[in-house]
Amino acid sequence: MRTLIFVVLAVLLALVLAAIASSYVQGPVAFSAGGYLFQMELVAFVLAVVVVVVAGHLLLLLLTALLRLPERLRGSLHKRRQAQAQAALADGLSLLLEGQWSKAEQRFKGGFSHPRQGAHCYLGAAEAAFRQGHRAPCLRYLDKARRNDDRAALRAGLLEAGLLRSTGDVSGSIACLESLQQRHRGNRVLGERLLGLYREHGDWEAALLHAKRVSMPSAERAALLLQVHLGRLRPAPDSEPDQERLEGIWQSIPRRMRSDVRLLRAYVTESLRLPTAEHCEPLLRKALSRQYDPELAALYALVQGRQPSRQLALLEGLLKAHPEDAQLLLAVGILSSRLKLWGKARSYIEQSRTSGSTPENLYAMAKLLEQQGDFEAATRCYRQGVDLLAGTTHSGTVGLLRMHSAASGDKSGT
Repeated sequence: MRTLIFVVLAVLLALVLAAIASSYVQGPVAFSAGGYLFQMELVAFVLAVVVVVVAGHLLLLLLTALLRLPERLRGSLHKRRQAQAQAALADGLSLLLEGQWSKAEQRFKGGFSHPRQGAHCYLGAAEAAFRQGHRAPCLRYLDKARRNDDRAALRAGLLEAGLLRSTGDVSGSIACLESLQQRHRGNRVLGERLLGLYREHGDWEAALLHAKRVSMPSAERAALLLQVHLGRLRPAPDSEPDQERLEGIWQSIPRRMRSDVRLLRAYVTESLRLPTAEHCEPLLRKALSRQYDPELAALYALVQGRQPSRQLALLEGLLKAHPEDAQLLLAVGILSSRLKLWGKARSYIEQSRTSGSTPENLYAMAKLLEQQGDFEAATRCYRQGVDLLAGTTHSGTVGLLRMHSAASGDKSGT
């Protein structure tokens, strides 16, 4: 269009110039070229010049277009490949969302050849292979994604860690994420994945160190640190109680957090597994005087303090404010039994059963009957407790069923 406009304007300009020149120049225009003499009217001469100029311009445009043709072909091919890669990526993601893993993997392959979309397609294919449980193809796709685009390294590493985790290699998954963290510090998704694996693996010390590094709101960090400290206080399965370890962990917890009821419960519960938990008595007394908690009261009844009568007085004082608390009634009954106050113990334990029998109160009643010599009635209570344990998921929030046996077997004091 621009070329046509140029030609029209050139012709019009030539005609105007010829008309102006004819008023000053009379007769034909003569010129020689190659030994020949040429004569023509001025208008024809001007038009011939214009034709030559326009033809030269058109020839130049044609040559330019021919020279740019390879570049335009490459650009057109690139756009076509990009459109195909984008379509493959979009279709593959849709198939992933629909759960069609095999079809998604095949569709993603259509975008592998594109330099920019290829990394995303490799990652998509890796996830599709991961969902199908195909480890070798998944790792191969992830490796190609990293080579295709350095920015894909984080997502590729996260997928690889997930693959290792799914095969049960938690240690390998942790190592993979730790390696990523050295290059992507501050990434919250990476930090949360790594923290979750530490907790799953039971590496609470590493979880504690990592929790302090992850960027998050203060309230969220406080809740996370609470979970980590609770995990630290709980021993590994089948491990022997270790007083030195437990005390070291408790002292390492910030003082302001030790007053948290949940942490105190965990600490006292683990202390009761040790030969002595006498040092927990003042901690529980202080906590109960500050805020009543039925589980802390039950734990307090199990602690072998130097003055059990003082412990009983505290619990009976709490009972005035909470007369129908079944757990507190049971705790008072257990402590009374330890002091050999049989009538009082039986009364409190029976009151605790008014809201329903539990393995804890049945066990406490069986122990009391056994100590009074009524073995037949004790056996019935034991059987009822076993039946309840077998038929329900009741575990006893403070472990009264398990701990009372050790407590009642120890010597009592006044």
